[in-house]
Amino acid sequence: MWALHFLVLLSSIFSAVAENCAPGPKVNNFNCDCSWKGVWLDVALLIDNSNSMTIFGLNQIKAHLATMVGFMNISDSSRTSHFTVISYSHTPTVVQEINQPQSAALLTKSIVDMSYSGSGDLHLGQAMKVAAEELGKSKRANAKKVVIIYGTALSQQDSAFVTTKQLQEDGTVVITVAFLQENEGPLAKRLGQIASPGMDFTSSDPGLFDELKGALCDVNCYCPFGWVQFHNDTKPLGQCFRYTNLEANWWASKRSCEERGGYLMAHLDNDYLDQVKTYLQKHGQDPNDFYKLHVGLRYDNFYETYLWDGGFGLLSPEFPSAWCPGFPNIAHGRSVLSVMSKNGDGYCWLNENEVKIAGRYICQRRACDAGKYCP
Repeated sequence: MWALHFLVLLSSIFSAVAENCAPGPKVNNFNCDCSWKGVWLDVALLIDNSNSMTIFGLNQIKAHLATMVGFMNISDSSRTSHFTVISYSHTPTVVQEINQPQSAALLTKSIVDMSYSGSGDLHLGQAMKVAAEELGKSKRANAKKVVIIYGTALSQQDSAFVTTKQLQEDGTVVITVAFLQENEGPLAKRLGQIASPGMDFTSSDPGLFDELKGALCDVNCYCPFGWVQFHNDTKPLGQCFRYTNLEANWWASKRSCEERGGYLMAHLDNDYLDQVKTYLQKHGQDPNDFYKLHVGLRYDNFYETYLWDGGFGLLSPEFPSAWCPGFPNIAHGRSVLSVMSKNGDGYCWLNENEVKIAGRYICQRRACDAGKYCP
């Protein structure tokens, strides 16, 4: 019996220690979360059913789209994707409206039951205008808007070029999938000219579903109003930042960021610091010759090293050069202040007292994406 009591006591001790330990594992990163089920977009699906497509071609696209719909989460919920479906040839036909009841079954039926026009005329520009009207009827202000076009050809005289430019200026992303058939490759590939950057695909792409998933996830990865998104070349990243103009101490700054759903800017030991420097050079308002910025980094007694705020884990030992001469030195404080020159040619870290030193700060937060819904 004494052995059982000892095990219970030992278990309670370990539980107490675990509850009081600082969180060390890295649970945050700069990637946008991506999954078919997670995206919540307003999508206008445009399908070419002219004689350029052929009945066999249209049947292939129907099967392809029915498969894609099965991957996604589609319902009337604001947390899922909503679709309008438009077939086009000489005139566009709305097969399903954006505000009609939404489900994977209903959407699949709308696509599969679509009739074949076989018309010789093809006016994508008119279909794009109808798509813009349908997307404009959406009742969701937080959902990003996408037009996906499955087509066979595009004339240089088509008004789609003008309409697409207007849509993109309004923030709508245009994705094109050129359906390649015999002797029509060049005409079909011309469809990519109206696609948003990096959003033009073809039916012959070996990983088309993966390309489409990545494209939709990129569209669904964005920052709330007032926040600046980190990026990698032309791709969005899953972190946002926001500069503040008023000074505060480290603890007050941390609390301010948490009230905004974020954390003090963290994980500066990466390549994304240059984007912050560029932003500060344009928008920073510190009257001094350098910026003093509180950093989401603090010495942790349990791990005996520095721990990033926001779930980024422990400070990598590979970046000792980030410290100013004579630092780190916790005799000056457990928290960290970054001193950065205004011309962006250098910065270093100092230990600081959490309550006695005022400075500006940058808040950071997860972007809205397939894993984080923003109402």
